[in-house]
Amino acid sequence: MRAVLGSVALALLAVLTVLAVDRGAADLYAFGARYALDRGGPVGPQQGLERAIGLDGGNPDHQEYVAKLRESRGEYERALERYRVAAKARPAWPRLWVDIARVKLRLAQFDGELDNAIRRASRLGPWEPDVQLVIADVAMQGEERLTPEARRAAFALMSRALKRQEREMVQLAVQRGRLDLLCSIPGIGAYPGAARRCI
Repeated sequence: MRAVLGSVALALLAVLTVLAVDRGAADLYAFGARYALDRGGPVGPQQGLERAIGLDGGNPDHQEYVAKLRESRGEYERALERYRVAAKARPAWPRLWVDIARVKLRLAQFDGELDNAIRRASRLGPWEPDVQLVIADVAMQGEERLTPEARRAAFALMSRALKRQEREMVQLAVQRGRLDLLCSIPGIGAYPGAARRCI
């Protein structure tokens, strides 16, 4: 009996060792492209990321970085596919829902998936500054084509953003030509910098 248990333990240890080696190798393959994407620099061939996915396809980080790479190259449909895979593996990650919303806007796909991405980002990352600003940007560009539920979720984030990012929100509204939308946020008078633009 002990010999059988010992054999099973050794087999399990061997499997775990192979998995750990594969994951470590996957991270090494992906490192260069991830480093470049995080710093906004030029990214070389994507073979490293693709090999990482081949070794550790269940890792949503690799899927997300392939999506970012494809997005940086203007391959928005292919980027969206990878963001979907990453979001399925990590559904509580607000940044992934923000990425989906941003790419859907770029593709002018105003549908249930966009609405769902806005609502999930709002629910999962209500106080995250990047989430607030990206969803505000999506709302400013596509507000009239969003469902009432998505619009409410976006407005809630915009309202929260004003508390800590008033200047950025005003700049965004000016850049997008949507001061009207900014000025329609309830309680805007409490934010002097924004309120001055609404006179």
